[in-house]
Amino acid sequence: MLPLTSMNEVLEPCEGYEPFAKVKDESRWHHGAPRPRIRMRGVLFVESVCRSDESLCGEEESLPLIGGVVVGLRDSSLPTLRVAQNDTHDWRKMFNGILPPLPTPFKEDGALDLEALRSNVEQLNATGLAGYVALGTNGEAVHVTPEEASQVFATVRQASAPGKIVIAGTGQLSTAATLDVTQRAADAGCDAALIVTPFYYKNSMTAEVLKKHYFTIADQSPIPVMIYNVPANTGLNVASSIVAEIAQHPNVVGIKDSAGDVNQLAETVRLTRRHEDKEPRRQGGKHPERSAAESKDATLISASLRSASSASEFMVFSGNYGAMLPSLSFGVVGGILAVSNIAPNECVRIHELFQQGKIAEAGELHLRLLPVARAVTAQFGVPGLKAAMDMLGYHGGYPRLPLLPLGENQCAELEKVLREAELLK
Repeated sequence: MLPLTSMNEVLEPCEGYEPFAKVKDESRWHHGAPRPRIRMRGVLFVESVCRSDESLCGEEESLPLIGGVVVGLRDSSLPTLRVAQNDTHDWRKMFNGILPPLPTPFKEDGALDLEALRSNVEQLNATGLAGYVALGTNGEAVHVTPEEASQVFATVRQASAPGKIVIAGTGQLSTAATLDVTQRAADAGCDAALIVTPFYYKNSMTAEVLKKHYFTIADQSPIPVMIYNVPANTGLNVASSIVAEIAQHPNVVGIKDSAGDVNQLAETVRLTRRHEDKEPRRQGGKHPERSAAESKDATLISASLRSASSASEFMVFSGNYGAMLPSLSFGVVGGILAVSNIAPNECVRIHELFQQGKIAEAGELHLRLLPVARAVTAQFGVPGLKAAMDMLGYHGGYPRLPLLPLGENQCAELEKVLREAELLK
């Protein structure tokens, strides 16, 4: 049920998304407002402004919705928010677990190999992965054009099984360029944007600069925004205190922190965790609100549409394999891990074992994969991950110049690591 008491202006329709069905007759609007419509991919947009007297709205008459997900409310000065429907997940459950940062396969001549990418996603759909990250560091995001990025986002989204989320790496060196690629991700149907810190002028990236960058993007982004901290590549480590300030924006929903510092992850969780006795994020301003509801059998939406600040925690992901397992103990929600491209079931199993309280068993599996995780990141990098995928029946493809494929000796060393971890027979 969606009470109208807190409404200012509700979501406006999204350009390019034609309505395909009206909400069933069981739904009811009150005070003469038009019915909502369901948009492509199941996203619900309500097309009205409630201007009723507060006393009437105070009766909390509401709109039961059949099989939809309310994305959120908005003020007229803010952009439309859009989130893909996932009928079996609420907002927090959608964004947790294990996600691989997909490599982007290229052909020998450097051209995109979208069929290989599609094949990889289809193979990975059979695992327990929560979803995918398209064009992160391991996807060679810095090696593709905006037009190619659109193709990659669309390919991953279309190949993903129902219930899998798709997070798009959209960060660029300028705020304007990031907004452009973020819009491309939204147009392709991606569920969130993962935005790396601008790093070319890293000495100028103060707290004030980073806040302005992320707030500007979050204000205008049609999909939720996640911070991406990867100091090994950017030379810039975002302190937890700065993350906490950026997290005050209601459209900034999480972070992938690849620094590998367990203490930093813990501090980020501590500073961004919200309790009932703490003030919600950015009180007093006009900002969009979000809610989502579990609807296994098209059940009704929850009776109260709460703001993101009170409905869910800011979601902290580890982007470092070694740091993930210990960090689950204090509130990190999962991992975005290169190794999960080649050991998806094992990585998911570690997460599941932890949730089941089987810590020792999770630890044993964690230790078995540790050399593999190191080999496909710090040791051999993106070319190593692609070579491992080729060895294990996926399509790694070629890296794009200036990166080069692994040499013969490196491949032999990598193969040995895979065999010792029992990934390669």
